[in-house]
Amino acid sequence: MTRIRAYAAFGVLVASLAATTVASAQQTDEPPTDAPTEETPPGEPNEAAQAAEPVQADEAAQAAEPAVPAEGAAPVQADAPPLHQPVTPGSAFEGAPRPGPQAARNAVAGVDSPSPLLWIPRAIFFVPRWALEAAFVPLRGLAWVYDRYNLAARFRLVFFNDAQTFGVFPVAFFETGFGLNAGARMVHRDLFGGGERLTVRAGAGGRFQQLYQLQFDSGTSLGNNGIDFTVEWEARPRDRFFGIGSAEETRLSDVGAGDLLNTGLDESTPFPPFGPNGIDPLTDSTSVETRFSQDIFRAELGVRRNFGPFQTRVSGTYRYRNFGEPDFNGRQQNAAIGQVYDTTKLIGLAPGSSLSNLYVEFDVSRDTRRSRRRSVWQPGEGYRAELFAGYTLGFGDDPSDYVRYGADLSYLLPLYGGDRTLVLRGYVEGVTAARDEIPFTDLPRLGGPVLLRGYDRDRFRDRLAAMASLEYEYPLARNALAFIFTDIGRVSDGWDDFEIDDLDYTFGIGLQTHSQTAPQFRLHLAGSLDGDVLLALSFDPVFVTRPRSQRD
Repeated sequence: MTRIRAYAAFGVLVASLAATTVASAQQTDEPPTDAPTEETPPGEPNEAAQAAEPVQADEAAQAAEPAVPAEGAAPVQADAPPLHQPVTPGSAFEGAPRPGPQAARNAVAGVDSPSPLLWIPRAIFFVPRWALEAAFVPLRGLAWVYDRYNLAARFRLVFFNDAQTFGVFPVAFFETGFGLNAGARMVHRDLFGGGERLTVRAGAGGRFQQLYQLQFDSGTSLGNNGIDFTVEWEARPRDRFFGIGSAEETRLSDVGAGDLLNTGLDESTPFPPFGPNGIDPLTDSTSVETRFSQDIFRAELGVRRNFGPFQTRVSGTYRYRNFGEPDFNGRQQNAAIGQVYDTTKLIGLAPGSSLSNLYVEFDVSRDTRRSRRRSVWQPGEGYRAELFAGYTLGFGDDPSDYVRYGADLSYLLPLYGGDRTLVLRGYVEGVTAARDEIPFTDLPRLGGPVLLRGYDRDRFRDRLAAMASLEYEYPLARNALAFIFTDIGRVSDGWDDFEIDDLDYTFGIGLQTHSQTAPQFRLHLAGSLDGDVLLALSFDPVFVTRPRSQRD
């Protein structure tokens, strides 16, 4: 039955995509103009966007090209006035209907009028089309407000200097299950006059009790090559653990333990339904939402070098982590990890232990993504491909001695003359260590605002994680776009155990705003067939994940 629901949900999403495309083809309004707009300094890009090469504008699209009739098509009349140009009074075209984009396509393709058979797809997709339109009404309103009042420019005017190189401004992030994180960020985009970038931020709340970070990037001072350095400290009092594997979630109420929360029971003693020692997470895939705490210190140095169209990066990261019982801040809403699982089986959770290791990674990538619209940053075509491999060596109580490997591929397919974009993505990550030879927080994971959106953060973890996504984007305003998406993925103990016919599905809608050079935020609401609902304001674009070393 779950599989039938999955196929049905996927079918509805595909129908909605087709309905939107059909509806777009029926429009006669002008598509978003490519006319240049007043240059304004870019908004503050996020950490993930810094890892990717800048998306460059399509210079060829800036030059107007005459329409060339397709082979065998009727030629365009030589004496016809250009589309969207004033008609000379007294000419043969005076008083004629003003042609729109569809008329231009018909003229080029030699089509006199739309096919009368279009009523068939219009009838089939009538319901999903208007359902989709209704879902996007709130997003259209937000996009209108953002564009109408030019909020990005107003923000920069208040918090940045006149040269737009230095600023101090507030930041806030929200994610279901963690709440609101608020803080401040200072940024200098031209520290020594060569495009060097320095960022300092601090925050509290949400996932973080405390968060402090300092980042430096050489920018353009070294040409196409560069170095970057990051130091950060995170105190995370309520991180999630759902066990290891891809089992469906078991709620405390399902096993008669729902009434045991907030009763003063020891957070290190298993609840009676889970036995005297708790669930062995290495051999039992039972999934129960639990919480634990960890403090993380991280220092990373990266060196980038370009070889033709390829960019390579070598990085070394030292990490120190200390685990403990969660801090529920007076009200326990989930079980502590020790109340469900046998923590002696999980590396790092033994009383008094801490973990430290060194991770060295090499990755090579190529990014051909570019925008088809000159006025704003909005990748509309091209691809990004990244391959990575790294080695982790533990010190002291940390037994880490394994290789991490993977690939991240995305392809952008322009639709409707480049006004809409279909984004296809595939991601895979694996480790060579056995479950009992690697800290549980270092296992590849799915779930959260980037990978397998719609499930709670870190919902699935195991030695291998794979995911694919399909996202349809179209502009709502000059600096905003809406999107609908579906993600599928799974974790397993290895390639031999990976089952392609037992994937997890999610779907959702969202809104993204962007400046002329970078995305600013993505707000999305997503759900899964298991009943999970995730609302997130994410500053990570879908094309790029956070570096592996920073995803504890």
